[in-house]
Amino acid sequence: MKQTEYKVVGRLLPSVKNPTPPLYRMRIFAPNHVVAKSRFWYFVSQLRKMKKANGETVYCGLVHEKTPLKVKNFGIWLRYDSRSGTHNMYREYRDLTTSAAVTQCYRDMGARHRARAHSIHIMKVQEIAANKCRRPAIKQFHVGQLTSYIIHPRTVLCYGTGSDCSLLRYRVRLFSATVPGQTVLCYGTGSRSDCSLLRYRV
Repeated sequence: MKQTEYKVVGRLLPSVKNPTPPLYRMRIFAPNHVVAKSRFWYFVSQLRKMKKANGETVYCGLVHEKTPLKVKNFGIWLRYDSRSGTHNMYREYRDLTTSAAVTQCYRDMGARHRARAHSIHIMKVQEIAANKCRRPAIKQFHVGQLTSYIIHPRTVLCYGTGSDCSLLRYRVRLFSATVPGQTVLCYGTGSRSDCSLLRYRV
């Protein structure tokens, strides 16, 4: 499930003994605001002597990425419960936003370690520089020039008459409902040549 970053602020309910209780802010990654507030009280009750019954949520809002169009490296420190015990872990991901990197982490942990989402505790998420990365899967993207190539190029060459080639060109569509075929090479010369037969298969 896609994770979103929330900032949740809560405190104890004001009382005669403590009319201005301190505020506690926490960075939470959750699929929605309901789960975010629930996770907030789960963690706060372990750190402070307060719980949802005697407290209140002051603020719960989304945290938006400042540079969502820039690819960044993220280091994630987490703790999760497996079948045999509790484990600490450090992982690295490369993505556009912090929320997307954490979503990658949740899916990766579920795939590699069979970790459930409720058993994963994100302790720290930090953007890291390229020279600080440790994992080879992330460092492979830090070379000078990266180029991508077309996996299955589609070339249409026709050496027939003008009418055959014009009909062949019209059959090459920008969008098609079928899987792209092989490269079409036509060396025919007449209207009933191989070009006429191939144009129906493009």
